Amino acid sequence: MSFLISNQRSVTKQLQYVFEDSRTTPGNWGTTPSTPTFVQAGYNPTFTYTDQPEGVDVRILGNEGKTTKVKVGMSGLLDIRTHIVDSTLAKWFFNAAGGGAGTIDDSATFLFTHNVLGNDTYRIGKGCFPLNATLDVPNRGVIELTGQILVTQPANEGLVSAISGVITGTPTYATQLTGPVWTHLTGGSKPLTIGGNNYRDRGMRLSVTREGSMLDSSGDEFIQFIKASKKTISGSITAFRIDSLNQAAAVALTEFAGTTTRVLKTAVSTATFTKMQFQDHPTDYTTDSADALLEELTFTCTELAIS
Repeated sequence: MSFLISNQRSVTKQLQYVFEDSRTTPGNWGTTPSTPTFVQAGYNPTFTYTDQPEGVDVRILGNEGKTTKVKVGMSGLLDIRTHIVDSTLAKWFFNAAGGGAGTIDDSATFLFTHNVLGNDTYRIGKGCFPLNATLDVPNRGVIELTGQILVTQPANEGLVSAISGVITGTPTYATQLTGPVWTHLTGGSKPLTIGGNNYRDRGMRLSVTREGSMLDSSGDEFIQFIKASKKTISGSITAFRIDSLNQAAAVALTEFAGTTTRVLKTAVSTATFTKMQFQDHPTDYTTDSADALLEELTFTCTELAIS
């Protein structure tokens, strides 16, 4: 008897998503739009999907071990890593609530398909909410977006031939996004502006952690709605040191008000920081290196907008 196995080549439809328009109609949370048009989640998404059944151990008097576990809830986690050719997905992770379509106010449906034992099988997660993300712009290389997503209303795997049971109408599945992918070059020369002054840098990393108020009501297996309530933005920039302005700003905990930006792609996308504050200001002076003096600028800010 022969056995079939699945591997990464078994993926038949890349990870893709569509917004559920819960921003204008909260009741749409966890409902995939009818006849949806999906978009691939970045240029070459890799991902891990984790089922998270919530259970309560039950013990009976007179027994040493537990007797069973009772299911009381269900959710999922989707961890993704991808390169980008536009800023759509990054905006969903990073931009402020209340910013319109495609921001955290919109829940999303994520989907992928893969071949299991010869059968084209789908996996769909509805009511998706972004938990955290990192955007990494390297000194040399491709910009990378990683993120973790809470799937509030997951569904079990099913045959693609029966997908009409979870999606109404005829879905249009995503096609491969066209490149080129964004790299350290797409921001152009001197992409960093701090306090109105331009700097060259050796890369940047942005991170966001988000929290939401959950409608996890009694009698419901799934979370019914999440409203964004809190977020923390931090990051680091490695800049060539050309003045003493950033050192003075770090000591004074200066808040840069709307004058700090980092171009991601010239004339297309820019990250704009509101009230950025440096956390410290290390500079490495050593005879062991012939490198230029660099400023390792770690920071927080009250808001970040990616255009």
